[in-house]
Amino acid sequence: MDVSSLPLCRWPSAHIAQRLGRGLQVTSDIKLVFRCLQTLCGFLSCRDLRRKLTTACLKGSDCGLLAPFPVTPIDWRWETLGPALARAASLLPTVRQVYDLEKMTVTDSSNTSNMKILTDVATTLEHTEFDTYNAMFSCHAAVVENCAQELEVCDCHAHIWHQKKSFQKRTAEFQAQTGHTTCVFKGRRGPWFVQKGLKALLDKIPSATSMEFERSLASLPEQKQAEVLTVRQQLRSRLLEIYTDKFTFWKHIPWSMLGIFYSENGSWAASKELAVACIAEYDIVIGKSSYNALHRVAHAVLNPDSEVGRDVREFAVDNLPLTAHPVAYFALQKYSLVPFVERRIESVHATIKRLGKQAINVGVPWISSKVREQLLMNQLADQDFRRCCLDAF
Repeated sequence: MDVSSLPLCRWPSAHIAQRLGRGLQVTSDIKLVFRCLQTLCGFLSCRDLRRKLTTACLKGSDCGLLAPFPVTPIDWRWETLGPALARAASLLPTVRQVYDLEKMTVTDSSNTSNMKILTDVATTLEHTEFDTYNAMFSCHAAVVENCAQELEVCDCHAHIWHQKKSFQKRTAEFQAQTGHTTCVFKGRRGPWFVQKGLKALLDKIPSATSMEFERSLASLPEQKQAEVLTVRQQLRSRLLEIYTDKFTFWKHIPWSMLGIFYSENGSWAASKELAVACIAEYDIVIGKSSYNALHRVAHAVLNPDSEVGRDVREFAVDNLPLTAHPVAYFALQKYSLVPFVERRIESVHATIKRLGKQAINVGVPWISSKVREQLLMNQLADQDFRRCCLDAF
């Protein structure tokens, strides 16, 4: 089975978030919250206005609080929305306390553009529910982002990647412990996502909350609390609807077959149940004479006339682990090594694009060999690898 023929399994967070945005923006409260967020981040991202705020309203040690505020894009992608919410939440109390519209407009009264921004900021700071909505979106963004981050680690070195350290420090620790810069399974957690990840995501969304949100909610009048809770229920329902719809294909072959390769604490019971379900779905489609309706990977793994298919079917009904079925094990392992997250996929795409520009009229075999060249040279320089290769002959 050729890895290049496997369906790519990518995390479509941007598309999901855009659909979520279209579904929620119909409410005036959500529109107002995002206008407030855009206004605040736009104001703090402007160096001149930030300097004016520091000069006119801040004193002493507070002057350094606003110095490092990067340009913050605001859209419905969680990977940008989450940081924007976090930055706004960290500076909002200080800005709300010191902001003085009269002082800020002393020298800008003739600048129409700046006057509008400064007036909008004053209006934003008066919006008392902004803090509550900010905390509400932040805790739901954290649930989605945590799941996405789980897809970028590997089971074998999760204790390193889960540490609260910078990526550079975690990579350095990984290299010190293993002698390698990365793990081949990192970013390839399709089996885990099929078996556990998707269910965990859908289970956590209805209960996503934080102490900050609960505390902010309690400070509002009862009527406002009811309005916020209504919006939160809409948000959760919309998230569940979109993620369930977007990931429906993961419950069908060939994508669901990835889960057969996953075992937890040495148990293959769930994998066997999934294998039975995949085989049943395959046989139903074949029984309807719809051979071409199935992806070629499904035929490669589940066809009872192939050696791999027979081995997978034996695994589904016996009491032995998948490792006892080497043909099925290696076929499913190859499938599980398909990059699952966009970062690793885009890295390969960028390498191929760079190599393709180095020559003209080049074919796929040449580019593939160049992609693997450095890896093979490193392996040949490894004495243990060379000894293993020599022993094989």
